[in-house]
Amino acid sequence: MSTHSGPAIEDDDEADSTRLMLDVIELQPKGFCKGEAPRIVSGALAGRAGCFEKMADRKRGVLLLDLLGRKVRVETPPSSLAAGA
Repeated sequence: MSTHSGPAIEDDDEADSTRLMLDVIELQPKGFCKGEAPRIVSGALAGRAGCFEKMADRKRGVLLLDLLGRKVRVETPPSSLAAGA
């Protein structure tokens, strides 16, 4: 019986498999498609809705917001977006 109290990984193959699964989970955005209208739920622009344009990278989505009569591109983390209402 082991005295180690934490989780144990059996071998390198299992560890590599676990790392790969975590990378895949991290890469998946919230699921907005170009043209959808999510709203921002946190930060200085909370409450505003925009037109989803694209993912800038793994950690930021690009929205077009109408601010003062102009379309402005805003980059925000997907975690700060929710489906528009």
